[in-house]
Amino acid sequence: MKEREISLIDLIVEVLLHWRVVVVAMLIGGMLMGAFSFYRSTRATERQRAQLAEQQKQEQLLAEQEAQMSEEELLNWQNANKQELEEALTEAQIANVNSAIMYEQFRDEKIRYREESILMQIDPFNAPRADITFLVKSNDIEKTYNIQKIYEDLFMSTELFDYVKKECDIQNPVNDVISLERTSYGQMQGNDTVRIAVFYSDEDTCKAMADAIVKYAQQQYKNVEKSVGSHEIELISQTYGTLIYTDLLTQQRNCENDIAAQNNAAVKLKAAFTDEEWYYYNYLVSGRATANPEKENAEETEAEEGTTITVITPEISLKMVILGMILFAFGYVFVIFLMYILNNKLRATDDLQDIYCIPQLGAISSDEKKKKFLGIIDEWILKLRYRDKRRFAPQEAANLAAVAAKMAVKKQGVSNVCLMGCNLAGEALKACELIKERLTAEGATVQILSNVLYDAEVMEELADAQGAVLVETAGSTLYDEIAKELELLNRQNITVLGGIVVE
Repeated sequence: MKEREISLIDLIVEVLLHWRVVVVAMLIGGMLMGAFSFYRSTRATERQRAQLAEQQKQEQLLAEQEAQMSEEELLNWQNANKQELEEALTEAQIANVNSAIMYEQFRDEKIRYREESILMQIDPFNAPRADITFLVKSNDIEKTYNIQKIYEDLFMSTELFDYVKKECDIQNPVNDVISLERTSYGQMQGNDTVRIAVFYSDEDTCKAMADAIVKYAQQQYKNVEKSVGSHEIELISQTYGTLIYTDLLTQQRNCENDIAAQNNAAVKLKAAFTDEEWYYYNYLVSGRATANPEKENAEETEAEEGTTITVITPEISLKMVILGMILFAFGYVFVIFLMYILNNKLRATDDLQDIYCIPQLGAISSDEKKKKFLGIIDEWILKLRYRDKRRFAPQEAANLAAVAAKMAVKKQGVSNVCLMGCNLAGEALKACELIKERLTAEGATVQILSNVLYDAEVMEELADAQGAVLVETAGSTLYDEIAKELELLNRQNITVLGGIVVE
């Protein structure tokens, strides 16, 4: 008996043939690890909720204490806390905290301006604009100049802005979308012009604002006349249109850049905060001396009132599920690997010629009628195992083996033949019956002997045999059993005609 070699391809096929159990192992592993992750998440959530409840309880007690204090006591208490926190810091650390707060204040102011300013909401590539031009005339050039200045002040006054907001039902300030553009054609014969530009996000409101300004000028005419004397103010043009407002685009970009710069500066400073600096920072911002708000399994939410912790809900971790599937799959594959390495039974791919130096008369595969569920996948996998061999149906393979056995009997010139093997049953027994029928037809005496090594009566029947054919079942017969059978035949001077492997 030669030393057996392990085929890597056969090992891979053996693993792939167990794909059903691998899938089941992956499902079990995924469910177990998913349940474990949910349990761990639940425990973490319970701890966090207890922590949050304790924090809320402390805050409530502190609020009750503050409510019982007078204003003077509260102020003294706050100053004492602030002073105590400052004593734990260096001047540089205090400056860092104040700078971070200042950057955040500047950032918030810019954000409020961006959200509330009408100018920041206008599309710079399609900006509606209205231009209004008034002509101011009087009998004196110097007087005209003074009257013009009065109207310019009126058009840029808070009174006008409030009037336009009321007339057009606008909630946000309009002072940044109404501008004065003084274009003089020269003080000829005591007259001059006042030009006003109006921008808005939609054309209809822009026109309504222009009409409101004209109406306001007409209402203010009598008041100005009482103040400075006789003069005339005439609306000489009122035009509308849309344009690409490049200056506005620059302003909007500058606003966004300012917000980003201030936020980055604050974030950079806070990233280097020590615990003492965080206590001082949170006290100045929220009135509560708390540590860094970043906690495990919690989301950070910063507001003007302070930092709050959002409690997570228990969940199943997808990473843990995938990890469980991989671990259980690899675990089962490792078990298959060990079973394959430690297996001491005959394999369907074994060649008796290579292992025992006896002719292999045939190899009979399992009955195709015994295919399992999704057996087509198994067939694809088996094609990898028998890639260099042609496969035959069980009946065809049995016929070929019978013919080979008949040829071996004739060549050796023996008339008394035994078909022997361990645990002859099923396909192996059918193959023996077929071979016996063929050899008997040729005039040979044939015996079918099962378990010769373990049955004394059967071993006695071996005495009359002149030749023997080993019929062994893959996955059932041990390698040592075949070696012992060959040794027994050799002692009895019985010619070994060959061997047949039945899957």
